[in-house]
Amino acid sequence: RSAFSQEAQMNANELGAKILSDHKDLRGVLQALEEHLEQPTDSHGWLRSLRETLAGLLELCTAHFRLEEETGVHVQLREDSPHLASRLERLASDHSRILDELKKLVAALPHSIELEATVSLKATVLGALDNLREHERAESAIMMDAYWDDLGGEGG
Repeated sequence: RSAFSQEAQMNANELGAKILSDHKDLRGVLQALEEHLEQPTDSHGWLRSLRETLAGLLELCTAHFRLEEETGVHVQLREDSPHLASRLERLASDHSRILDELKKLVAALPHSIELEATVSLKATVLGALDNLREHERAESAIMMDAYWDDLGGEGG
């Protein structure tokens, strides 16, 4: 192996570790948001905390999606496993849709809310979280499929 390929592999390993770390962080924020939505909604603090946590989720998703797009992780997966191309395209197109949904959600959060309106707000937030969770699940499945393809290629 050349020094270049070793450096590229090390960077690929670091990238993989960063993506896995981001996914762990995303799952943690999603869990925290779901727990927050179960709490009583009778204070302005509840809305403020929801806004801050959603803004943090938006920031985390923005950085994570940028990392995937700028490092070409999807491009590399497409080259290594061409049969995954259509699934990867769907994931890439999900990025802007998910970010837009989160931006609109954060921007539309009121500063105060009537108790009756919280049911609708909670449903909207949970829908956004479900969309993000489904994206993450699909991305993990693609990574595992590519990983197994790679193992099969080495062994076969």
